[in-house]
Amino acid sequence: MKLKKNIVDTKKSIDDIMSIKVKDFRWKNQDKTAEKTTGFIAQELQEIHPKLVNDIEGTLHVASTDIIPLLVKAVQDQQQQINELKELLKTK
Repeated sequence: MKLKKNIVDTKKSIDDIMSIKVKDFRWKNQDKTAEKTTGFIAQELQEIHPKLVNDIEGTLHVASTDIIPLLVKAVQDQQQQINELKELLKTK
C-alpha cells in the first residue's frame, strides 16, 4: 500500500457489469470475410462508465484492464448469491 491511500471496499456491483453491452463487430479496415471481434463500443461504454474509456488523440479507447476489478467484484457477488441459495436449499 505504498502508493495507495483512502482504501475502502467498492460499492460497484454486478449491476455495473450487467449494464455493459458486449458486441460482435468488424473493424472498418477489415474485409467482410474477416472473423468478427467480440468487444465493447467505446461510445456506448462512455455513456454509462466514462472512467472506462480514454480519449487518445480524438479516438476513444476502452481501458480493458480497468474492467477487470469490476469483473472480479461481479464474480464475488454472484458467488455470495449462490452460497445464500445453497443455504436456503439446505433448510428445506
